[in-house]
Amino acid sequence: MGKTHTVLSETESKTEDAEFATDYERIEPTKTELESEKIETLEFKAQWNKEKIPLTFNKILDSPVIQEMNKRMKRNGRKLILENLQGTYFASIFENDERETLIGIKEIDEKKAILFGFPEKPYEIKAE
Repeated sequence: MGKTHTVLSETESKTEDAEFATDYERIEPTKTELESEKIETLEFKAQWNKEKIPLTFNKILDSPVIQEMNKRMKRNGRKLILENLQGTYFASIFENDERETLIGIKEIDEKKAILFGFPEKPYEIKAE
């Protein structure tokens, strides 16, 4: 339990009691017969909230314009890296060499990947 403080204007605000909940999901080993080296060569497309998400490992995800800006600012940009934690694969999004987001991979083969850990229904999506 906690409180949320909402500023309505320069002179007015309100405070309300709020529950801050955290959901957890049991991590199971990824169902696959593929080695990590093979998984890293695969390319998929997923759709989440009407947004198409490319699932391509070890390549810069930013547009060429953003890549050029990053080069000028000596930044490395966004990259998707395959990671393995005790048999569970994750597609980790790195921004300038810092892990930003983990997306769990429930199942993966050469034709599809089922990703889990999304904050809203459906909590998992299929990438093809």
